Amino acid sequence: MIVASDVLLKNKISEKLTRQFSAFVAIAGWVLIGTSLSTILFSSLPFQLLQPEFQLRLISAILSACMALLLGSLLVCGAYVLSLEDDVLLSRARLVRTGSRWFAILLVLIVPFQLVAGIRALGQVQAAESEMLKQRRQVIQRFSIIEDELNFRAYVASLPDRPQIPEKFDAPFAVIKKRAITNLTDQYRIAEAQLQPLRSQRWQRFFGEVARNSVQAVLMALAFRAIGVKKKSETASVDMYYSPET
Repeated sequence: MIVASDVLLKNKISEKLTRQFSAFVAIAGWVLIGTSLSTILFSSLPFQLLQPEFQLRLISAILSACMALLLGSLLVCGAYVLSLEDDVLLSRARLVRTGSRWFAILLVLIVPFQLVAGIRALGQVQAAESEMLKQRRQVIQRFSIIEDELNFRAYVASLPDRPQIPEKFDAPFAVIKKRAITNLTDQYRIAEAQLQPLRSQRWQRFFGEVARNSVQAVLMALAFRAIGVKKKSETASVDMYYSPET
C-alpha cells in the first residue's frame, strides 16, 4: 500500500514538472515568435508598400526572421506534445500550425515577387543614371551655342550643381568656352564608360541574391508547411481523447 502511494505521488510530481516544463517551452517559443514579428514590423517602417525599395527591405526582413520563427513555432508545438492533456497548449499549437500554413504560402510568393520588385528598383536606378547623362549632354549642347561671357556666366549660375568660376578669366572667352566643352565632354564619356560595367555587376549581384533568397524561401516554406500539416491519425486520436464518451 505504501509502495503504491509512493508511485502515485511520484507520478503526480512527474506530471506537474512536465506541465511546468511544457509551459516554459511554450513561453520560449512565443518569445521567439514575438521577437521575429516585431523585427519584421519595425524593418517595414516607414511603410511604403508601392515602393520597390520598401518591398525588397521587407522581403529581406522576413527571410532573416524565418529561422527564429521556425524555432519558436517548433517550441510551441513541442510544448503541447509534452503535455497532451493541456487544452490551452493544444489551442495555441493549432493556432501556430494554421499560421505556419499561411506563412509557407507567403514564402512561396516571395520568390516571384522579389524578382519583380528588384527589376523595378534597378530600373529606377538606371533611369536616374540615364537622366543624369541626358542633363550632361544638354549642358554641353548649351555651352556650344553660347556666344558671349555674360550669357555663359548666367547659364553656369543657373545650374543646380554650378561650378565655381573666377571673376575674371585668364584667357579669351573662346578659349575658356573650348576648355569647358572639352572638360565636360571628357567627364561625360568617362561617366558613360563606367556605367556599363557597373550596371552589369549590379544585375549579376541582383540575380545572385534572388537565387539565394529563392532557395532559402523554398526551404523555409517546406519547413513551415511540415509544421502546418494535419495528419488524419493525429486528429482522430486527439478527438477521441477529448470526446465526451471518454
